[in-house]
Amino acid sequence: MKIDKKIIIKVLKKERAKEEAIRKRNEYLLEECLQQSYYAYKKDWRGACEALGKEEDCNLPSSTSERLNRLFKECRDECFRKYPID
Repeated sequence: MKIDKKIIIKVLKKERAKEEAIRKRNEYLLEECLQQSYYAYKKDWRGACEALGKEEDCNLPSSTSERLNRLFKECRDECFRKYPID
C-alpha cells in the first residue's frame, strides 16, 4: 500500500495548525489567568491594609505579607499548569 506524500503533508500541516491554535489559546488564557491572580493579590493586600486601618499599599506584618505572597505564587503556578505554552 502506497501512501500519497501530499496526503501526509496535508495531515501534518493540519496537526501543526491545531497545535499552534492551542498554543495561542493557552497564551491568551495564561495572560488572563496571571492578570486575575495579580488583581486578586492586590485586592487581598489592600483589604489587609484596610483591616489594619492603613493606606492601601501599606507594609503588612511579615506573617500576613508572606501568606499573601505564597498564595499569589500558588495561583500563578496554577495558571502555568493549566495553560502550558511550550
